[in-house]
Parts: sequence; structure tokens; C-alpha cells
Amino acid sequence: MEAERRRRTFARVVAYLMDVTLALMCAMVLLKVWVLPRHHAAGLQVLQSAREPGLRLSAEVLANLSEDQRVALFRLIGTFQWVVMSTIFLYFFLSEILAGGASLGKRIFRLRIVTVQSAEPIGIFRTCTRTAVSTTCLTLFFPFLFVNFLVGLFRRDRRCLHDLIAHSWVIRY
Repeated sequence: MEAERRRRTFARVVAYLMDVTLALMCAMVLLKVWVLPRHHAAGLQVLQSAREPGLRLSAEVLANLSEDQRVALFRLIGTFQWVVMSTIFLYFFLSEILAGGASLGKRIFRLRIVTVQSAEPIGIFRTCTRTAVSTTCLTLFFPFLFVNFLVGLFRRDRRCLHDLIAHSWVIRY
């Protein structure tokens, strides 16, 4: 029984890492091809000029930038964070809604998300809640990601914090 629990936990962690990697790859392509070149050329130029070979982007380098250059750089960073967070959220939300509770990583390991009460696929609201908690932990409050998963490691049913909040459960099918 304990070996089966460990296998399920391992499968869930690997599926999550696969999904996050795929979502980040989508975000990087989106940023590289469309968002940054078209909307943040000034910020990219500042970043490239501030990072000469062997020079790190440090507080000293930032202090030597003009106000306009700093604003362009901080807008670039903010856009980067927003696009990454939005892409991860949309990847998990859409894949779990459209694929019956199973993202690509979960599908590979034959996992899916269901409600605790009826073992039916979770609806849009619960998927949105679950995905928002998980994405927020991953992108904004990274230390909470460990808390989120530690909750699952110490619970007998292996439900993580985002599962508890959304009243969901990851099962094998």
C-alpha cells in the first residue's frame, strides 16, 4: 500500500514538472516571438546595452540608467512575469477543462482530477480555483509551492493545498 502511494506521488510530481516545463516553453516562445519584440523593444535594448560581456545587471548598473531606461526595463520585467503567469494558468486551466481533468502530463501517467464528493470531473469554477492557487504559489509566492506540496506529502489521501481548497482529488484512471 505504501509503495503504491509513493508511485502515485512520484507520478503526480513528474506529471506536474512536465506540465510546468511545457507551459514555460510556450511562454518563452510567446515572449520571444511576439510580445517582447513588438511591445518592448526599448526594454530589450536597455537590457542588451546594460549587459556587456562580463558585466552583470546589478544595482550599480541600474543606478547609471536614465529614468526612461529604468522604466522601460521594469516594464519589460513586469510583462515577462505577467506573460509567464498567464501562460501557466491558461495551460493548466484549458488543458484540464478541455481534456476532462487531465493535462498532458497527467494524461501520460493516467491521472485526472475529480471532485471529492462524486468522483466526477471538476467544473469550471473548481478548476479555476485550483489552477489559480497552484499558479500563484508557483509564480508569485514560490516558497508556498513547497508548502502546497508538503501538505500533500503529509496527508494520507495525498491531496495538496490547491486540491483541498477546490475540493478536488487526483486519481488514476
